Amino acid sequence: MKTSRHRLPRIVAAAAAGAVALAGLALPTTALASAVSSSWLDGYFNNTGIGDAGTDYADIDNLGSYIVRSDGAGVTPDVQQPLGDTGLTFSVAGGVAGEPDNLTASNQTVDTSRGLGHLATTPATKISLVGAATNGSKTATVTLTYSDSSTQVLNAQLSDWCDSTAQGTNVRVATWPQRWYNGSAQQLACGLWRTEVYTLEPTTPGATLESITFGNQPNFHVFAIASDAVVNAGAITLTGTGTPSVTPTSAQYGSSGVTLTVSGAPTWSTTGVTSAWSWTVDDVAVVGAHSTTFSVRASDVGKVIKAVATGRKAGYVSGAVASNAVTVAPGTLAVATAPSASGTPRVGEALTAVGGTYTPAASSVSYVWAAGGVPVAGATASTFTPSAAQVGAQISVTVTASLEGYADKSTTVTVPGTVAKGTFTSTPPAVSGTFAVGQTLTAVPGSYSTTGVASAYQWTAGSTDIVGATSSSYVLTPADLGKVVGVKVVATKSGYDDVTVSATGNIVSAGDITVVSAPALSGDAVVGRTLSVTAGEYSPADATVSYSWSANDAAIPGATAATFVPTTAQVGKALQATVTVARAGYDDLVTVVPAGTVRLDAFTVTKAPVISSATVGKAATVTAGSYSTAGVTVAYQWLVNGKAVKGATAARYTPAASDVNRGLAVRVTATKAGFAAVTSTTAQVTVKAGAITAKKKPAIKNAAKASKVKVGKKLTVSKGTYSVSAVKVTYQWYRGSKKVSGKAGKKATYKVTAKDRKKNLKVKVTVKRSGYKTLTVTTKKTVRVR
Repeated sequence: MKTSRHRLPRIVAAAAAGAVALAGLALPTTALASAVSSSWLDGYFNNTGIGDAGTDYADIDNLGSYIVRSDGAGVTPDVQQPLGDTGLTFSVAGGVAGEPDNLTASNQTVDTSRGLGHLATTPATKISLVGAATNGSKTATVTLTYSDSSTQVLNAQLSDWCDSTAQGTNVRVATWPQRWYNGSAQQLACGLWRTEVYTLEPTTPGATLESITFGNQPNFHVFAIASDAVVNAGAITLTGTGTPSVTPTSAQYGSSGVTLTVSGAPTWSTTGVTSAWSWTVDDVAVVGAHSTTFSVRASDVGKVIKAVATGRKAGYVSGAVASNAVTVAPGTLAVATAPSASGTPRVGEALTAVGGTYTPAASSVSYVWAAGGVPVAGATASTFTPSAAQVGAQISVTVTASLEGYADKSTTVTVPGTVAKGTFTSTPPAVSGTFAVGQTLTAVPGSYSTTGVASAYQWTAGSTDIVGATSSSYVLTPADLGKVVGVKVVATKSGYDDVTVSATGNIVSAGDITVVSAPALSGDAVVGRTLSVTAGEYSPADATVSYSWSANDAAIPGATAATFVPTTAQVGKALQATVTVARAGYDDLVTVVPAGTVRLDAFTVTKAPVISSATVGKAATVTAGSYSTAGVTVAYQWLVNGKAVKGATAARYTPAASDVNRGLAVRVTATKAGFAAVTSTTAQVTVKAGAITAKKKPAIKNAAKASKVKVGKKLTVSKGTYSVSAVKVTYQWYRGSKKVSGKAGKKATYKVTAKDRKKNLKVKVTVKRSGYKTLTVTTKKTVRVR
């Protein structure tokens, strides 16, 4: 015995005659690829794994999950790697629907003499196992037995059927887009793997592979064995002769049930074949139906039923022979109590149908109402209410009883008479709104005994219809003033008689003019400036507007425009504009718009007045200044220490002696007609003392010019003349540089004394006046005493 695991290079090759297919997969023949190839092994594969959605036979290892062959939407596998290593090609062949699809490795032996061994046209030299594991990747002991009785043991590994990646040397060959798990199809990539490719190594060269034995690994599932063997497909495919017979050959479903029986199993092309029965409905196998009898179900009515004999033998491709076809006719329902209809055919009134009773009892009863023999769309309830569209028509109802497995039983019942117009009642309408000109009245319809009623309106003034007033609302006009306004409502509905009801209103009073936008005043209440008042906006829009102006509530004659220019006559008075809005049928609307108290216009000083420096005895001047308006008249008032100087109202002023060292300023008042006077005061300047100047200096008189003065001579000094009058003059005689003491030295006349001998005599004259600086003048010449 040899134990080996050889890995050959995987080379993708094209499918060709002599390729080995994946065998035994219970798929539709269109599911994948090439049906039965010329060299493949059906095997002995009797477990489960691939099945129809909702079946229980395909439960892998009792996990509640399996690969879905079809969920009714034609789910088919996706070939991941249809081609394998050199010399090996894979394709999925069709198995038998409703039969198991794979082999579990549980100490089972497969006869491979025809597919791989000495009975093959060309015996196998390589093999690969195709399948899947459950509950994770699994390894199974696989024993190969050769014609020379030698053996070879493989430790074959397969990945879990829903692994996302291959384990070990596995290669994914096909995936299914769905699997079945716990009652639902899930979008998972589940499918089949293949092992590595093994090279057959018998002890005797040329010995052929006669059987394969799988070890005890229940979670290791083989769906096919692929190899490079070439066989005669016909030689290993079971065929049967003779057609099984199903009786009775025709059947009608009934409450007592129908049972079909098959007999006449076919004769197979070889001995030792195991036969099994299965039943199909419209060529779809019925799960679990494997006996020689079949109980017809209600769901089988109208379908074709066959019995299929399946022959199986290890090492052969299974064969199947179908029986004659039996089509199941539906059962017949008998009427026990006839259907009926009650009610009066009138628009808006319900008619009622009673379904009747049947033998056997119907599972459902349906209704179709018709008008004039034409079915009414959507009218499929046991009750039907005629509409306006059916007025004058004959009403009928077709009652259909149904029961699965039985032909429907329909009965038409005609309602006596034709559909008449319906009637409805109404409560009185009401009128809402204010009964005044310009106001909107709204008609509130009454309530009706049916829905879908349309209302038409006619407004009335007294007993007269108002022309054109036919909407649900009405705006009262001046023509309605003093009248009683009401409304008539005509209620209509297609298929019903009209109903007319009236509501009496009230006497219409004068309307109120409403303000859309109020009057607005612009401008200032200043003499000479224009004030304007806007009219505002009102409802109704065609109301007329008039204006008047008043001061202190007294009307200003002639002031009836939207503009007004105040005069000095209104200064200090409260000015207002009165806007009066009027329209026929409406009360006047009067709005008083305050304009404020009238005041004189104003201007400002743009350049302040300025005075020159101030000195006693010298005229000071003031500038008029500049102003924001032209034509200004200026008046002056001179101020000393803030007090007005009487009579000092000119642009010039000569400060008096009393003003010395005091503050001098000017109050300047600017006036203009229609404007408020503007008074400004200059900055205050200090009055300086005046200056006294000598026009003619004092001189010593009666002294000879050429001679010297003798002792005892009386000398007199002149007073001199000065720039101001009323001065006070004092004298001081000097003997040389020294004052002459005593009274004698302070008089205008001086008697020369001996002390004066050989001295020069002069006089200093002091000139004083209030408000002026003191002036001291020395005589021009001195006198020499001899």
